Amino acid sequence: MLQGELLGVEPQNVEIEFTDDHTFVVRGHSERKHTEGDAGLLEGPEETSRIEGGKGSKKATRPAAAMGAGEEGGEETARQRPRYWLSERSYGEFSRVFTFPATVDQNRVHAKFKDGILDITVPRAENRGGKRIVIQ
Repeated sequence: MLQGELLGVEPQNVEIEFTDDHTFVVRGHSERKHTEGDAGLLEGPEETSRIEGGKGSKKATRPAAAMGAGEEGGEETARQRPRYWLSERSYGEFSRVFTFPATVDQNRVHAKFKDGILDITVPRAENRGGKRIVIQ
């Protein structure tokens, strides 16, 4: 029995194919997508702070590009952060060749895929004995 972890791979994206009586190939591909973001501006802590020093105090603010603009006259909205969007995609192909010392009974090979684990049962072919050649 062979067992392989193929986490994140869908069963329909995996193939098992015999290349001869002793060898088969397991191949497939995986594709993962990850997307996240918000639909609008996020509420957050106040984006302004006071800098103490000298005569009085000054107000330090983030640039308008980092804050987002308000509705009136392009003023900054003090308790909002800008939108963000993240989208990642990874994909790849894999292939693995398995060669057995004895002939494999291809009709009795059984494969099962559950929870990202591929189990393949590979029985030997029955030993039918040698073929006798008659000399004439």
